Amino acid sequence: MSIKLVAQDSWRFQLAATQPTTLTFDFTWSNSSTLEAPRSLGSVFRGLQPAALDCDLAVLLLNAQTKLPTPAAFISFATPISACKSVRHLSDNLTGTNAANKQERLQVCFDTLPTWVESLVFVVSIYEAAKRHQDFSQIQNACLLVSPVDHKPWLSLCLPKFETPITYLQLLKLTRQDNNSWLLQALLEPLPITTLPELLKIYTPTTT
Repeated sequence: MSIKLVAQDSWRFQLAATQPTTLTFDFTWSNSSTLEAPRSLGSVFRGLQPAALDCDLAVLLLNAQTKLPTPAAFISFATPISACKSVRHLSDNLTGTNAANKQERLQVCFDTLPTWVESLVFVVSIYEAAKRHQDFSQIQNACLLVSPVDHKPWLSLCLPKFETPITYLQLLKLTRQDNNSWLLQALLEPLPITTLPELLKIYTPTTT
């Protein structure tokens, strides 16, 4: 089974004793020399090469109010293991090379997720985008692959070509339907933000 998703597509999957309950989420992309960020005149004279575009995959574990109960429910390369040990960030790819085990990789064990987790939102961003003058218009062949552990991908979500300077993108949302099934929805929604604190603020409960 292999399904290609586009924006707003959805797919429901059932957890069963005979099926894998741990899924791997791999994000890969190409960063060719023709898509690198422009260099300043000074850097050209100094012989400096432009930094490789570094995408970062992360996931937010959200409660029934679609909020983060704590900052630790945001899993990324900086916080690679959730408190419940069900979600792990396994690979931080700095260049876009998609050789084996070189993807941005997250892994989720669904049968051990705490019951308070009602949804998961996967987000991809560009590391130090403003400093490096980079955005998603400078990458190509970007794709999120969803697969059982050590199996071929079940699903693939490929990014369209972006013309505007986007640096944060909501890729995918998984919503709990009951104890044994989840609804997976392709989002591909650009976020009007440029920093991680802005992202966390969107999903942080407001205090009165």
